[in-house]
Amino acid sequence: TYEEFLAQKNSATGQKEEEIQAQINLLENRLAEIVGRLALASPRDDLEALDEEYHVVLGELKKLKGRNE
Repeated sequence: TYEEFLAQKNSATGQKEEEIQAQINLLENRLAEIVGRLALASPRDDLEALDEEYHVVLGELKKLKGRNE
């Protein structure tokens, strides 16, 4: 029936939103780790690589948050 179709569609949409939220949480944690490493950088840390990774992760995070709203 149509009601079953809608219920299945909403269930699939809810799962997708949960997956996106999990990915957002993962990227936010990664971003926090990178910021921490940048703040407490040692001479052996590659600051340029950390900065580049920060911008890549931030871009991915913005895309996911824009899609999830």
